[in-house]
Amino acid sequence: MTRAAERPELQRTTIANQSDAIVVGAGVGARYAGIQITSGAAATTVLIRHGTLVSDPIAFTYKVDAINTTRLFQMPDPVAMNSGIFCDVDANTTEAVVLYY
Repeated sequence: MTRAAERPELQRTTIANQSDAIVVGAGVGARYAGIQITSGAAATTVLIRHGTLVSDPIAFTYKVDAINTTRLFQMPDPVAMNSGIFCDVDANTTEAVVLYY
């Protein structure tokens, strides 16, 4: 069996219109791989939370300082997020695409 055959397929969830969202529920055993963020008319900040609620602990914080810009933030290795993945966006986020296995 090749390494590619052993690797699960990369999944993605797109979040638009400044809406916070549960990306993966608790107990699924997801591994967070990164995020692509598009800012709107101002700089934007996006939080990835370890869990399924806006009050859960912040695992990662990302900033896109330029307006109307898309940035890709990749993890060097996927991070286990067994309690779920929650994407918390601000009002200046046009789109966030969360990547996970």
